[in-house]
Amino acid sequence: MCRIPDQPANGPVTFTGERYATRGVSLLLDLQLQQLLWLLIDQIPPEKRDYLPTFKLTARFDMKRGILQHIVHQQAAPPFRLEVDFPCYRPVCCNLFVIDDSNGAATMLLTEEY
Repeated sequence: MCRIPDQPANGPVTFTGERYATRGVSLLLDLQLQQLLWLLIDQIPPEKRDYLPTFKLTARFDMKRGILQHIVHQQAAPPFRLEVDFPCYRPVCCNLFVIDDSNGAATMLLTEEY
């Protein structure tokens, strides 16, 4: 696994310690996209974060903006859903989990690595 630099978190509840990405995530997603996914988690207030956020990454096409990376960020409890699109040359299509182990570490992994 590759260590991802810590992002500043808003509180002590979850996702505040060491952050890791599995080999599959490191090979498939560039570092900027990984950091964006961590940032999406950080934007949820700590008291409203689930221990298992999920991301679905797909490609879209828009006549004005061209090829887009589409991200659906969800969690079960409390319910949360956010969709983000941004232009990119090589969109990634995959599903990811981010697991907080409650011991100060969080790991981003592809669903097939679970």
